Amino acid sequence: MNRHPKLAFHPIDALRRSFRAKVILISIFFMLITCLSLTGFFVYHQSASLNASLVERGGLLVRVLAHSARVGIFAENPELLENPVDGIARQKEVARVMVYNANGDLIYASADRQGASGPSDANSSQNADIGEQLYEKLSASDSTVCFSSPDALQVWSGVFSVPDYAGTEALFFEENKPPEAKKVIGFIHLKIRKEKLNSQVYGFLFKSGLIAVLATAVASGLIFLVINNLMQPLNRLGRAIKALGEEDAAETIPVDTEDEIGRLAIAFNELSGSLRKRRAENFQLEMQLRQAQKLEALGTLSGGIAHDFNNVLSPIFGYTEMALEEIPENDRLYNNLQQVLQAAERARELVRQILAFSRQGESRRRPLHVQVVIKEALKLLRASLPSTIAITEEIDESCGPVFADPTNIHRIVMNLATNAYHAMQAQGGELKVALGEETLTGADISRLSLDLVPGRYVKLTMSDTGSGMDDETLQRIFDPYFTTKPLGEGTGMGLAMVHGIVKGCSADIRVRSKPGKGTLFQIYFPRAESDTDPDQYVESPLTPSGHEHILLVDDEVQVAQMLKQMLEHLGYCVTLFTDSRQALEDFAARPEAFDLIITDQTMPHMTGEDLAEEALRLHTDIPVILCTGFSEKITEEKAKSKGIRAFLMKPVLRQKMAETLRVVLDHSEK
Repeated sequence: MNRHPKLAFHPIDALRRSFRAKVILISIFFMLITCLSLTGFFVYHQSASLNASLVERGGLLVRVLAHSARVGIFAENPELLENPVDGIARQKEVARVMVYNANGDLIYASADRQGASGPSDANSSQNADIGEQLYEKLSASDSTVCFSSPDALQVWSGVFSVPDYAGTEALFFEENKPPEAKKVIGFIHLKIRKEKLNSQVYGFLFKSGLIAVLATAVASGLIFLVINNLMQPLNRLGRAIKALGEEDAAETIPVDTEDEIGRLAIAFNELSGSLRKRRAENFQLEMQLRQAQKLEALGTLSGGIAHDFNNVLSPIFGYTEMALEEIPENDRLYNNLQQVLQAAERARELVRQILAFSRQGESRRRPLHVQVVIKEALKLLRASLPSTIAITEEIDESCGPVFADPTNIHRIVMNLATNAYHAMQAQGGELKVALGEETLTGADISRLSLDLVPGRYVKLTMSDTGSGMDDETLQRIFDPYFTTKPLGEGTGMGLAMVHGIVKGCSADIRVRSKPGKGTLFQIYFPRAESDTDPDQYVESPLTPSGHEHILLVDDEVQVAQMLKQMLEHLGYCVTLFTDSRQALEDFAARPEAFDLIITDQTMPHMTGEDLAEEALRLHTDIPVILCTGFSEKITEEKAKSKGIRAFLMKPVLRQKMAETLRVVLDHSEK
């Protein structure tokens, strides 16, 4: 039977994982180093002080002996030296005294307290002990020379004769006359024991070391208590941080002190509260992102459907309009074709709504004073809403223009008002509509969670006092086909349409609602800088025609044949290609033969945008009109930036095509 081995305790691993142990050991280490350094410093200086004192003592003794033994040294008489030498030798610290003559021969020596020979060595030569360098140094001055060893201090001094004057009278009458120079007559060697000095040094070292060890122990204990006291709140903080990372929130840490640890606990509590708030905000942003992704996916699907549907509608419009040109108005077939045209128009309007929802459609936007459109919509609402619902207007007449489609603004007001009516249908209430300008800063945009940039905006506010919505409903109100109305009373496309129109205007919408507290919609439209539309066309009651040569490119055969017939009916000469590569080859062979190119955008092998770029590279003055049922890659602004003269959304009506052709061609001629 296998058993799990018992985990062994490894001090190194425990030390590596414990910050407290590291701090304590490092603190004790530095405390010990500090105490030992101070101890060594004090012992060194105390030893140096004692040694200097001993040197000074030896110098004093040797100078006293040199003075008292001068006569005996001069006479080289050991008997005269016995008393002064023995008097010095009896000093406690003196081990031996030796006296030499001027030639370096030993005259007298005291008994060696460490076992050396006595006066019987007086006849032996000791010149070798003095040495030439020491001999010269001692003969040159009155200074003493000391040599130190671990056990003893060797002190040497020269003995000089007394200076001679010319006579006794010179002491009184020739004071300024210098005496004759002194000369060395002998040497004194004093050996002093260092037992007492060493004993004092060892004693001081022991006391200092003991004090250092005790100080280190006491300091280590205090360090342990302090660090342990500090680590308790830090450990508590660590557990709280771990809990904060694993859970949605952490418990509040108690603040026991007002020092750095207390301030750290306060900062953590503030951080924990901020993270709770951020988590709530992130949850809201995540829901908004999911909503945006959902709308984006549906918008992409809608765009694809719209592209194919517009290609289907193009020949319906084209052939119907051309047929109406050839049939008398009183003919029954004329009326039938008018019905076909009206049905196709309704289909085109449906495609526009789909593209408005996907925020990719052709929006006939222009600088617009929305207050005019809002007032017209409110007039219609007053006639249709019951008297139990009051309408309050707070519209600033001086509001600047926005770049929008008036039909879309009308749809926004009607859809929001319809939702407000259903919310207040049972109990009645008030529908409040306000319009005004507002300047948003970066802080305002962040506070309101808007997808905008700082600048000037026109804010449309519509609020009601109806039943309101809960958070779950509020998160889904812009979903297509989502509705809280009973079956058969709502399609669920109203607010989805509003959302698409708002985003298509580079605007943003904000909603606030509470059950029983009503609902508030706020829409921020970027303010337009100008009241005029530079790209608007002036419609003519007559259909203009021409005779220029047009290169027509469209991969849809049915659409291409219809456009060719329409253009030829308007008087133009048309060369048709359904392959963009063949069209480019023909144009490259004879670029001067064509006056204009009309090309579809979405084609295999080469898009209309790429074809236009290549054609403009070959002939920089050739005008190009780009048509598309729907495209995520090209917009009117992008097309014009590449040199394309006009951008048309399918299905293109005959009158629109004729007017666009003349505007582009006439501009090119100028």
